[in-house]
Amino acid sequence: MSIPHAAILGLTATKMPSRTVKKKIAFVEDILCQLRFPDRFNTEQTAHCVLAMADGKARERLVLGHKTLRQGARIHDMIEFARAELGKNYAENTRESIRKSSCKQLVDHGLAVANPDDPARSTNSGNWHYVLVDDFLVILDCSDDAKRQKLIAKWPARHPERMRDALELEAAHQQKAKLPEGDEITLSPGMHNALVKMILEVFLPRFVEGPRTLYVGDTRHKMLYVNEPLRMKLGIELGLHEKLPDLLLYSEKQGRLFAIEAVTSVGPITDLRRREIAELLGAAVKIVCVTAFQTKQEFKKFADQLAWGTVVWIAEEPEHIVRFNGHIP
Repeated sequence: MSIPHAAILGLTATKMPSRTVKKKIAFVEDILCQLRFPDRFNTEQTAHCVLAMADGKARERLVLGHKTLRQGARIHDMIEFARAELGKNYAENTRESIRKSSCKQLVDHGLAVANPDDPARSTNSGNWHYVLVDDFLVILDCSDDAKRQKLIAKWPARHPERMRDALELEAAHQQKAKLPEGDEITLSPGMHNALVKMILEVFLPRFVEGPRTLYVGDTRHKMLYVNEPLRMKLGIELGLHEKLPDLLLYSEKQGRLFAIEAVTSVGPITDLRRREIAELLGAAVKIVCVTAFQTKQEFKKFADQLAWGTVVWIAEEPEHIVRFNGHIP
């Protein structure tokens, strides 16, 4: 995901538009994913913590006389940052969740350190704070996509033990999914790919006639599966592109190309996203845009963003779809 450095870290003290906030969160989550940070902890909350610890704006009343959160951030500081800069209100009683599910995980996976000035500091100290490691900050700060990818590629060599542990954990939790053609693919662990698996094995047999798999992306391997003969037949250029949807399936019987997004935290098919998909895939075949959610609760979070003319599928009620037609049939 390409977002200028100023747009990522140059935050203001006013509540930001939700679309801008979501881009920042998606940017951080994407980098964490590429660094093999566990999917179950790669959450909006963790992204908020990273954005807080990466912030270089001069502030008052910080720990140990620090001038910026980048120099050191307490959990209280992260909560205040999320409220003031990201429009997210965390209650003070969520401190333990933030500590265990976000800050501790960032430390355990080598992305942050606790109390670099005094590692023996008591956990009850009001000066307990966290700092992102320099290697991670360099990646976040890099405004050039190509250079940032090179920095990410160097991460395993600089952190071999942590990367080995992450890969072993990932291998133990990989998911197998069956394509409509009967072939089996291996998906990386995590809620997002669990939903991708349900789309392939539950949604497609119910709602798409004779689907043929054109493309399947993965949170770890963007071009996990590409049907090259079908791609050439349809005259579609794919390539390693950040705007590709999660899945592309073609139904010759229906004369439709299904562009499907699996949404667990960000990425529903909005009007803008629908136009991006149309521009990316061209007009050689009619495109049906589908947004898939795991639950009704997730659907409700994004309902006001969904584009007219698209379809919604909710995995917990798999027999039904929601059509945003804009007219009475």
